[in-house]
Amino acid sequence: MKISSRNQFLLELLVLFVLLFCIRYYQIFSVNYANGWDGTFYEMQLTHWLSHGVLHSKNYSLIYWLMKVLVCVVSPLYAYKLVATITAVLFPYLCYVYYRRKTRDKWLLLAITLFLVASPTLLFMSHQFTKNVMGLCVVVLCFLIPEKWYWKLTVLFLGLLTHRFAFVFLALLYTFEMLRFLLDSKLLNYMCFVFFVSTIFVLLLIAIPLKGLFTWRDYQRIIQELNLGSYWVPFQFIKGFAPETYQWHWIIDLLLFHVLLILSVMNRSYFKSIKSLFVLIIVLLIPIWGFSIGSLGYRLWLNAFALSFLLFPVIFSFSKLKWVLLSLSLVLLPVGVTSYNPKVFDPPVNEYVVIVEVLKERTTHFSKSPDIIIAHKGLKEQLLLATPYKAASWIPEKITDRTLRIVSGIEDSDIIKYQNDKQKEWVKLYKGYYLTYENNWNLLRKILLKIKPDIVTSWKNPSSLKPSFLK
Repeated sequence: MKISSRNQFLLELLVLFVLLFCIRYYQIFSVNYANGWDGTFYEMQLTHWLSHGVLHSKNYSLIYWLMKVLVCVVSPLYAYKLVATITAVLFPYLCYVYYRRKTRDKWLLLAITLFLVASPTLLFMSHQFTKNVMGLCVVVLCFLIPEKWYWKLTVLFLGLLTHRFAFVFLALLYTFEMLRFLLDSKLLNYMCFVFFVSTIFVLLLIAIPLKGLFTWRDYQRIIQELNLGSYWVPFQFIKGFAPETYQWHWIIDLLLFHVLLILSVMNRSYFKSIKSLFVLIIVLLIPIWGFSIGSLGYRLWLNAFALSFLLFPVIFSFSKLKWVLLSLSLVLLPVGVTSYNPKVFDPPVNEYVVIVEVLKERTTHFSKSPDIIIAHKGLKEQLLLATPYKAASWIPEKITDRTLRIVSGIEDSDIIKYQNDKQKEWVKLYKGYYLTYENNWNLLRKILLKIKPDIVTSWKNPSSLKPSFLK
């Protein structure tokens, strides 16, 4: 019995979805905590919403609504993991649909699909930035929808509800397309351009009352991140990781990224069709942002890399390259699907759980209930999730006699030697972790700054004031 082309396509999609879901499910559910540095934050947000009726950080994006639906049948932790799994599946799945519309070459489709599954950088991003990947799914969707203005505006609004990056990327893509149309057209339809720009402005006005979508704080944050440099962003990404966390197979991703850019420029007829996407990727690579792990420049690079997967159709014009890509994909597949090491890339969540449990027992050691506890990222989210206390990874404007601090990296001998008269106000939570008053830490910090500057200035001992965009 011969299968129709439509049924064959549906069968391909079903098989691909099941395959991707099994792989991503195994990867994300291989640990007993919320994956990545932001995972506990999402879990905490949902828990706070369920118990207090509002999110802790007012950010009503689509991911929280999806998690709230799932929490009817599973725990907040599993609700996050299921959303993370579906999101990690959806991006390569939509990319495959996009490729399938461009070619019927089965070997080429297989080569690209295997690379999507095996890409260590894409896997890393799926674990670390679930909401961001969800936004990228919306961006891919804009390449699949009909060329109608109302569909484009619908996707634009969906991007606004999903992730700020998605909205900005779509707005830029549409703006580039409109400008290209105006430049190429003999009849410059300025009214269309004015209508489009006005629509974006109206959407922003709609978003302002919706907490967490777009606010003035976002613009303040962007301004603070500005830091013009002279470097090529993809190499800076590799350079930013310590040797022990560096993944050699990221080099394959990096090389292919540059190959896709070069081939896109070489193929003039293809370049015309993806000019706006190409310009967007290049814009994301401009080194005008400070670049460090977790910074805006770092995140924009990961988005640029993910968007480069939409450039794969350029390989269709270089048929011999499919065998090179297939070979690379087969080499990368065994290591790529297992390349994400939670012990290396995730925070030690189970350690943080123990620290917080001990803290809950020993806060009675202090005469007054804390007004806020200062703790580093990762530990702060665990505090917010498991205790009724306020927590922050920055120094509050006003420090009181109820302001506590979780200090990291010091030893018993430091406390005995330099805080002998206040030893009773230091509570050991875990190896290298202590709870004390913020004022005690400030006194000790001044001394240790000369002796152990690396520990005192470490990110594990936050020393920055509350950012202006959060005030």
